[in-house]
Amino acid sequence: MMDFNLSQILKTAIGSYFDTTTTSIIAGMTYGIKSGLNYGLYNNIKAAGLSHLIVFSGSNIVIIYSIFFQSLFFLRSKVRTLATSIAMLIFLAFLPQEPTIMRAAIMWGFTTLSSLLDRMTNKFYALILSIIILTMSKPGIVTGK
Repeated sequence: MMDFNLSQILKTAIGSYFDTTTTSIIAGMTYGIKSGLNYGLYNNIKAAGLSHLIVFSGSNIVIIYSIFFQSLFFLRSKVRTLATSIAMLIFLAFLPQEPTIMRAAIMWGFTTLSSLLDRMTNKFYALILSIIILTMSKPGIVTGK
């Protein structure tokens, strides 16, 4: 049986267009893949306070959501939000289950749900709820184990 490794397929596809360093950065930004990133480059990025840019997080979800959403310009707003949400859920299902990705996905879910229900989003409550959900689902997140 063939092993289906989406992260490796994506990294190989990206690598066919870019050099190793660029491939590692793009893979980190789009899929949360940290392997293969040049240690010196990573330290420079970290020293500059920009390490959040090369890992998958909330800003990446916003960018990918926006791309999906804008590509469905021909649909009505609620239908477009719902269709984009389905596409995002499928995309998120393939991402590694890391705390930063899970937190961003939960907060995105609350924001999208409030949009569909025509409600204001309270980002503080969404953050607190995402922390509670993460802690309940993976208690080791708090202790780092």
